[in-house]
Amino acid sequence: MTAIGRVPLGVAATAISVALSTASASFAGGFEQRPSFSAAQVLPPTLLRSRYYRLDQRVGLENSQYVFRMHTIWGSLVIRGSDLLRVRAREMAATAKLERVGGPETATMSAVSTALKPLKTAKDFITTPFQTVDDTARGVGPYFWQC
Repeated sequence: MTAIGRVPLGVAATAISVALSTASASFAGGFEQRPSFSAAQVLPPTLLRSRYYRLDQRVGLENSQYVFRMHTIWGSLVIRGSDLLRVRAREMAATAKLERVGGPETATMSAVSTALKPLKTAKDFITTPFQTVDDTARGVGPYFWQC
């Protein structure tokens, strides 16, 4: 066993290796940070915002996918991947259309139409009785045969 100065060689080698590993670990922590992009860099202008949502300006990158934070009229979402962002944008436009179609005026029109059906049937029975009876028999007939 040889010694460097007064310290044995094995102890000196261990001390140097611990010092180097500690120093390299402290330097490595500061080098890599998650990349960040602007939404305008990674998306076409048509996807950046609509009347149903807006995206945060900064876009992250995780596991080779862009990570978007979307704020909608229904709440906030985190979306991973630009393909999924396109799907969500189409879904939001469709949902908004459904809300317009399913609004209170649609229910009112449907109720009025249903309430007026017996009056239309009575009018048809007076003006074209044979046609009305024939149409009614064709419409109701299959229900009797199924029982």
